[in-house]
Amino acid sequence: QAAQKLERQAASGPSGAPESPGGVLANSIVSSRLLGRIAATHGAEHRETLTGFKWIARVHNIAYGYEEAIGFCVNPAAVRDKDGMSAGILLASVAAGLAASGSSLLGELDRLYALHGVFLTAPVTVRVEDLSIIGRTMEKVRREPPASLAGSPVVSSLDLSEGTEDLPPTDAIVWRTQADDRVVIRPSGTEPKVKCYLEVCEPVEGSLDSAKKAAASRLETLKADVSAALSDEQIVAVCKAAKAAGADFVKTSTGFHPSGGASVHAVALMKATAGETMQVKASGGIRDGKFAAELLDAGATRLGLSASAKVLDTL
Repeated sequence: QAAQKLERQAASGPSGAPESPGGVLANSIVSSRLLGRIAATHGAEHRETLTGFKWIARVHNIAYGYEEAIGFCVNPAAVRDKDGMSAGILLASVAAGLAASGSSLLGELDRLYALHGVFLTAPVTVRVEDLSIIGRTMEKVRREPPASLAGSPVVSSLDLSEGTEDLPPTDAIVWRTQADDRVVIRPSGTEPKVKCYLEVCEPVEGSLDSAKKAAASRLETLKADVSAALSDEQIVAVCKAAKAAGADFVKTSTGFHPSGGASVHAVALMKATAGETMQVKASGGIRDGKFAAELLDAGATRLGLSASAKVLDTL
């Protein structure tokens, strides 16, 4: 809808390209970045806001706003909020125009993918019964971001709890990878769960079909990796099962795990669950004596090392 609106403006302009597209395109931080790419192509102003239309609707001079939870503001002069009626009418109009020209809504989406890259999104949700797990999970993702996600190094971890130049404070973390994938993690404002908003971006360098398949595959890997990075409940469940089975010890992941191997948080959680009857082995990513000592202090009773000499030299 936004692309169609901007392109109609371009077609009606004297130079074929709008110098002042008239209004701001806006979406929340958990929504796809594709709208920003579309706006940049047409020289339009774009803004990101916090989650919810109470924020999107406040954008000055808004012309179009949307949120990933299927909310659209397409006629702010009439309804400065998400409005399914006006959005549905506009979508039907866009679909009719595309059909008349021999295309379709899916065909138009493919056209935008070819221009801007394939953007695919998916959620990962952790529902809890113990509300304290939500706070502990947010502490964990702040303190220990994964080393990589979907095979790409995590290049930034942005904590929004103190706000930014453009956003007020909110309880959320944003991870970005070298491959330009993004994960936003925040507690739900209405339900007992932690919500993760995942997006991959795959450039179209060969065929569009190949790019779409690559993006879909990477998104599935990203979902698995993010689930693993939020795995407190899984760690507790596995430790309890091992304890009930009479195991002598439990072990952290190896360095091949997406979270990067052993962590102080995971070891402390495993030890608290294991108690005194079961030992904890920390293994994976232990490269120096300082980190080894922190793991031992957290409750590890044995270490798995591939860099033994370096660890011993730096203890």
